[in-house]
Amino acid sequence: MTRIGLLGGMSWESSAEYYRLINEATRERLGGFTPRTSCSVGLLATAYTMEHDFYVGRLRDLHDLTVIVPDEPDRRLVHDVIYRELCVGVTREGSHEEYRRI
Repeated sequence: MTRIGLLGGMSWESSAEYYRLINEATRERLGGFTPRTSCSVGLLATAYTMEHDFYVGRLRDLHDLTVIVPDEPDRRLVHDVIYRELCVGVTREGSHEEYRRI
């Protein structure tokens, strides 16, 4: 399985830029439209995003993706790192290691 990761920005402007760059690189690499196959994606996000169906459901229902979220203790850790570190400009090596483990 190929592992990729993307932490979207906390605002739409930065997320839009990330997705634009990814889509341009994908188009360049794959040469345009390619048939889509069903696949699984991992989701690391705020607790609300991981635990409620509004985002997971859209990925599943509209894009035929199997969405994998961490178990409850790891969801709490991911959520806390987002709000207690990333949102205030802090990055800790221990958090990097935990994200890689998850």
